[in-house]
Amino acid sequence: MLALRIASWRHHRRRYTATFLAIFLGVAFCAATLSLTRAAERGAGDAAAIQFSQADLVAFPVNARAAELAGRVARLPDVAAAAAIRTGYVGVSWPHGQAGGSLGISEVPAAAGLRWQRLAAGSFPVASDQVVLAADLAASENVSVGSRLVLGGGHVPRRDVTVVGLLAPEKGADGVSPLATRAGVLQNWQVPGLSVQIDVDATPGVSAGTLVREIRHLAPATEVATTDDLRKQAVSGLTDEVDVLGSFLLGFAVIALFVAGLVSSNTFRIVMTQRTRDLALLRCVGAQRSQVFLMSVAEAMLLGGLAAAAGTASGILSSALLVTLANSTSIPVVLSAVTPGTASLALPFAGGVVVTLAACLAPAWRASRITPVGGLMPEAPSKLGGRMGRAQLGAGILLALTGCAALGVGLASGAMLPALAGGVLTFLGVLAVCPLVVPATISLVGRARRLLPRRWQGGVPADLALLNAVRNPRRTAVTTAALVVGVTLIAMLSVGAASVSATESSALDRVTPVDLAVSGKALPARAADQVRGVDGVQDVVTVAGFPVRAGRRSVAVGTLSQDAAARVVRDEALRAQLGQPANVVVPVSARAEVPGGGLLPFRLQTQRGTVRVRPVLSSLATGPMLVAPAVLERLGGHPRPLALYVRLSDESDPQAVVARVQAELRAGTSTTPLSVEGGYAKRSTYDRAISVILIVATALLAMSVVIALVGVANTLSLSVLERRHEHGLLRALGLTPVQLRLVLAGEALLIAGTAAVIGTVLGIGYGWVGTLTLLHGALHQQPTLAVPTARLAQIVGGAVAAGLLSSVLPARRAVRESPVAALSAE
Repeated sequence: MLALRIASWRHHRRRYTATFLAIFLGVAFCAATLSLTRAAERGAGDAAAIQFSQADLVAFPVNARAAELAGRVARLPDVAAAAAIRTGYVGVSWPHGQAGGSLGISEVPAAAGLRWQRLAAGSFPVASDQVVLAADLAASENVSVGSRLVLGGGHVPRRDVTVVGLLAPEKGADGVSPLATRAGVLQNWQVPGLSVQIDVDATPGVSAGTLVREIRHLAPATEVATTDDLRKQAVSGLTDEVDVLGSFLLGFAVIALFVAGLVSSNTFRIVMTQRTRDLALLRCVGAQRSQVFLMSVAEAMLLGGLAAAAGTASGILSSALLVTLANSTSIPVVLSAVTPGTASLALPFAGGVVVTLAACLAPAWRASRITPVGGLMPEAPSKLGGRMGRAQLGAGILLALTGCAALGVGLASGAMLPALAGGVLTFLGVLAVCPLVVPATISLVGRARRLLPRRWQGGVPADLALLNAVRNPRRTAVTTAALVVGVTLIAMLSVGAASVSATESSALDRVTPVDLAVSGKALPARAADQVRGVDGVQDVVTVAGFPVRAGRRSVAVGTLSQDAAARVVRDEALRAQLGQPANVVVPVSARAEVPGGGLLPFRLQTQRGTVRVRPVLSSLATGPMLVAPAVLERLGGHPRPLALYVRLSDESDPQAVVARVQAELRAGTSTTPLSVEGGYAKRSTYDRAISVILIVATALLAMSVVIALVGVANTLSLSVLERRHEHGLLRALGLTPVQLRLVLAGEALLIAGTAAVIGTVLGIGYGWVGTLTLLHGALHQQPTLAVPTARLAQIVGGAVAAGLLSSVLPARRAVRESPVAALSAE
């Protein structure tokens, strides 16, 4: 019987191509995910413990005994080399005289075998007045080999040193000291708070454990650890992040396998239906139900095993290629080489086999129930009725209602767990009722097209496409469900990201209403023109005013018109406050100058007038107090520039723009200190982080969409084989090859379009519920719900276009067969 199944599989291998491809893609994605996660974890560990990388073990003595203990350890017969290395912090002044703050400094071991540092230029220090500096820091401060630096300051005596070498950058090693000197120097520099370690290199053939025992016997109070233990300790702070990354990626891999299971189940169901006569003939010649069942399962398992093996190998090779490409770029993350482990080999393979087994059981059981006589009769049209169909619909409705109740609990309590469970239950319920929802949606599309002018209704090809799409509701529903999964998740992420971004943008508008604020004691008249000419600046408004009396203090008061505020102030509430004549808007820097602490109205006085105002405490960082233009006119005086409020372009780099603004102001006003502050950098960083996460998540979810589209192509391909006689008859009656292509393209369009619409609607709902639960319930923020219309339109358009593309090969196969050959085929 197994030989019969293998022969049948070889004969009908074209029918299983898409199933093989779906399982292959899901398993490959899972294998690549596990391999990349492992490479990231090992790379993070190597980078975090790079200062121990050339030693076999490390001892941590009391600082005063470091040199003595290092000498005693070096004399042990099992030790090849040992060196005491000190690390601390020291002030630095660069060659141009600017203080650089405090930098980490360490010592370079005298033994070359213990040096983990790599030189980019120059040489290692050999004298006490020589240092090496990180190459990237040297480039930013215009330091080169031969430059002179001044180290020390405060309680540390100042020392002139020469840079004799530049250290090559190490990816991911953020905690490495950028400055280093010769071993044994720092203990004489009076640097406070030095930490010390003794790096030990064992003689070849001596185990680290043996050497640990010898050193502990030599110095019982000294802590000794192997470099492997130190690497685990160093990465322990990163473990949670790596695990989150792994869980994040593995979640997408599970989604891909789930979609592959849907595609496989649909394929097996179609194939078993097409082979009903073959199975009935086997029953006629004596095959038992158990034999038919086992044969069908064996056939599926053979396919699943081959696809899983190929997917595992392809995923590991792909991850190795990705690691090589990533390490060749300038990304600040180092990835270790991909070395396949038991988990990265066994889990993807087992996942593919289990998914295939789960997908084939129901079709195989249904095939084993075929009677010899019933299988030889014409196939009855598929209906949604029957006990199983009603049970499935009832279960789907129950799951959906239960999920909605759980979503309500999550919204009311702000708890993510009930909301997550509710989302899963409602989605499973929607998938269960897809055999009812999908045909109804397609039928609705068919009725809606009749509202169009007759020449736009599609004619006969459109009628045939509609009939074919609803002929087998279960088949169409399962094919649609696979695509609904990917579209729903992508739409949910898009809506959630847009809503969170809009919410945080509103919050940032309140916290940092102005992108940049330039202020100072004497703002030059040309400052506005200087800032306006900086690349990345969208608009500049000058806040003009003069000093007034507020109680016993002299305060600066300026004005900002409604038109000017609309150009540079992002917070709508603050713009409304600026337009009220009874208000004085107080920035954070001027709150101490407000009489009564900003709680009670007070008077602004000049020699020309007095105005009673109500203080409004704002989140503006700097600048004068702000009143309406009419209030400033009543106070009299001669306005002069007090501050500049700057709006930056949305696509600009905030750090670069701020640096250019500061440089421009320094060049034009060398004697006037000006303050440049703002919150646009925080806003831009947050928006970019959201965008990166969204792009990565969308790219990962795209794998599930690709697998689902493979299922669409597979359904159409098997439909072509199933309807050979029908297509041949239509061709004989006058249906042209172009019209036949349009029929299959219309069927693919209906499947993909329906999935895209259902997935988008579900994604909007889930995105809003998730935003409300997370922000309003859990974080107690007032959420702003948003719908990224353009992005959702791209998702729908992409799914529809890909669905049409998936119909090209099946249509080509259909039109290549002549009507005579199709009618004469068995």
